[in-house]
Amino acid sequence: MWLSLAARHGVGNALAALESVVREMSAEEKHAGAERLREFGLVA
Repeated sequence: MWLSLAARHGVGNALAALESVVREMSAEEKHAGAERLREFGLVA
């Protein structure tokens, strides 16, 4: 979804939308997301 927003509306708007989503995520959802990023080698 994020890449689609970035392609259609620009990176700035896509980042603003992503920040909004992250603010609404629970701690458990954020932890699960961080784990997924580590699995893909995108964060240390």
